[in-house]
Amino acid sequence: MIDIENDSLVTVRALALKRLGREVSYWTVWNWIRRGVHGAKLEAVQVGGVWHTTKQAFAEFIKKQTARKLADVPGPGPIRIQRTPEQAAAKAARMKKLGLGKR
Repeated sequence: MIDIENDSLVTVRALALKRLGREVSYWTVWNWIRRGVHGAKLEAVQVGGVWHTTKQAFAEFIKKQTARKLADVPGPGPIRIQRTPEQAAAKAARMKKLGLGKR
Protein backbone atom coordinates (compact mmCIF):
# COMPACT_ATOMS: atom_id res chain seq x y z
CA MET A 1 0.00 0.00 0.00
CA ILE A 2 1.33 3.41 -0.95
CA ASP A 3 1.89 5.70 2.02
CA ILE A 4 1.22 9.19 0.67
CA GLU A 5 2.88 10.84 3.65
CA ASN A 6 6.16 8.92 3.61
CA ASP A 7 6.64 7.44 0.13
CA SER A 8 8.24 9.44 -2.66
CA LEU A 9 5.49 9.84 -5.25
CA VAL A 10 6.18 10.14 -8.96
CA THR A 11 3.60 10.67 -11.69
CA VAL A 12 2.92 7.43 -13.51
CA ARG A 13 3.41 9.04 -16.93
CA ALA A 14 6.80 10.53 -15.94
CA LEU A 15 7.98 7.22 -14.49
CA ALA A 16 6.81 5.29 -17.56
CA LEU A 17 8.68 7.74 -19.81
CA LYS A 18 11.84 7.25 -17.76
CA ARG A 19 11.58 3.45 -17.48
CA LEU A 20 10.04 2.56 -20.86
CA GLY A 21 11.60 5.33 -22.92
CA ARG A 22 8.29 6.46 -24.38
CA GLU A 23 5.24 8.43 -23.37
CA VAL A 24 2.08 6.59 -22.43
CA SER A 25 -1.45 7.90 -22.78
CA TYR A 26 -3.83 8.70 -19.95
CA TRP A 27 -5.91 5.66 -20.95
CA THR A 28 -2.89 3.35 -20.78
CA VAL A 29 -2.24 4.54 -17.23
CA TRP A 30 -5.93 4.10 -16.36
CA ASN A 31 -5.88 0.55 -17.73
CA TRP A 32 -2.73 -0.33 -15.79
CA ILE A 33 -4.37 0.84 -12.57
CA ARG A 34 -8.01 -0.22 -13.03
CA ARG A 35 -7.91 -3.28 -15.31
CA GLY A 36 -4.32 -4.43 -15.05
CA VAL A 37 -2.12 -6.19 -17.57
CA HIS A 38 -1.69 -9.98 -17.53
CA GLY A 39 -3.24 -10.09 -14.09
CA ALA A 40 -1.01 -7.38 -12.62
CA LYS A 41 -2.41 -4.02 -11.53
CA LEU A 42 -0.32 -0.93 -10.88
CA GLU A 43 -0.67 0.39 -7.36
CA ALA A 44 -1.26 4.14 -7.57
CA VAL A 45 -2.96 7.10 -5.93
CA GLN A 46 -4.63 10.07 -7.54
CA VAL A 47 -3.52 13.50 -6.38
CA GLY A 48 -5.19 16.51 -7.92
CA GLY A 49 -6.45 14.48 -10.86
CA VAL A 50 -3.00 13.06 -11.67
CA TRP A 51 -2.05 9.43 -11.04
CA HIS A 52 1.06 8.89 -8.92
CA THR A 53 2.94 5.77 -7.90
CA THR A 54 6.29 4.84 -6.40
CA LYS A 55 9.37 3.41 -8.12
CA GLN A 56 8.93 0.25 -6.05
CA ALA A 57 5.25 -0.18 -7.04
CA PHE A 58 6.11 0.33 -10.72
CA ALA A 59 8.92 -2.25 -10.48
CA GLU A 60 6.54 -4.76 -8.85
CA PHE A 61 3.98 -4.13 -11.61
CA ILE A 62 6.58 -4.92 -14.28
CA LYS A 63 7.87 -8.00 -12.39
CA LYS A 64 4.37 -9.45 -12.01
CA GLN A 65 3.63 -8.98 -15.71
CA THR A 66 6.89 -10.63 -16.68
CA ALA A 67 6.35 -13.57 -14.33
CA ARG A 68 2.85 -14.13 -15.72
CA LYS A 69 4.07 -14.03 -19.31
CA LEU A 70 6.96 -16.41 -18.59
CA ALA A 71 4.64 -18.82 -16.79
CA ASP A 72 2.30 -18.82 -19.81
CA VAL A 73 -0.64 -18.07 -17.57
CA PRO A 74 -3.49 -17.22 -19.92
CA GLY A 75 -5.08 -13.82 -19.58
CA PRO A 76 -8.81 -13.19 -19.58
CA GLY A 77 -8.99 -13.73 -23.35
CA PRO A 78 -10.65 -11.71 -26.05
CA ILE A 79 -13.81 -9.78 -25.41
CA ARG A 80 -16.77 -11.25 -27.26
CA ILE A 81 -19.49 -8.85 -28.34
CA GLN A 82 -22.99 -10.28 -28.27
CA ARG A 83 -25.11 -8.87 -31.07
CA THR A 84 -28.80 -9.22 -31.63
CA PRO A 85 -29.79 -10.73 -34.99
CA GLU A 86 -30.79 -7.24 -36.14
CA GLN A 87 -27.40 -5.81 -35.18
CA ALA A 88 -25.62 -8.69 -36.93
CA ALA A 89 -27.67 -8.16 -40.11
CA ALA A 90 -26.97 -4.41 -40.07
CA LYS A 91 -23.23 -5.05 -39.65
CA ALA A 92 -23.25 -7.61 -42.48
CA ALA A 93 -25.00 -5.07 -44.73
CA ARG A 94 -22.41 -2.38 -43.91
CA MET A 95 -19.56 -4.83 -44.57
CA LYS A 96 -21.09 -5.89 -47.89
CA LYS A 97 -21.53 -2.25 -48.92
CA LEU A 98 -17.83 -1.71 -48.25
CA GLY A 99 -16.94 -4.80 -50.29
CA LEU A 100 -15.82 -6.70 -47.21
CA GLY A 101 -18.72 -9.10 -46.89
CA LYS A 102 -18.81 -12.80 -47.69
CA ARG A 103 -18.71 -13.58 -51.39
